Amino acid sequence: MNNFFEITSKLSFSLVIVSIFLPFMLVKCVDEKVATATGFELIKGEIEEVNNAGKFDPNNPFEDKKDKGQNSSLLNSEELKKESNPYIIATALLALLGLIISFLKVKRRKQTFGLISLFGVGLLIVFGLTIDGFILKISSEYQNTLSKSLKITLQEGFYLAVFGFLLNFIEPIYEVFQDQEFVND
Repeated sequence: MNNFFEITSKLSFSLVIVSIFLPFMLVKCVDEKVATATGFELIKGEIEEVNNAGKFDPNNPFEDKKDKGQNSSLLNSEELKKESNPYIIATALLALLGLIISFLKVKRRKQTFGLISLFGVGLLIVFGLTIDGFILKISSEYQNTLSKSLKITLQEGFYLAVFGFLLNFIEPIYEVFQDQEFVND
């Protein structure tokens, strides 16, 4: 059974690293995709606009300005596009550290994986909670006209990263249930 947990730790940290390259978040305005970003794009500070993103007028997001030749892209600010996310950077570094440690013979390996995973899940939760700050930045640029129509949703890359970190808690939970004192009580 110990071999199973060694494979699980390697698999879980690999899953987190792979999930960084999957879509992490999606920005919508009036139910239309405006921008999308993978975890890697968030690390680099690049948010990719969807092709139809330039059609929103900051004063009236419901009016189509694309036909009038105006470029009023929702994410036209270079400051918003070029901002790296420190939580995703730290998450990727933790996953890489966990993967490296999973191939080494280290004392207190289970505790190390538990701490790495705990911090990883914590960073992802903080990222999910602070993503609303992104909405506030965009809304303040457009005089709060978009605050109710702009929505950011977390995508499968985010949830797979959380799942990958949580896989490392299988072994400690399994050991608690296998403990004779716990079973006899």
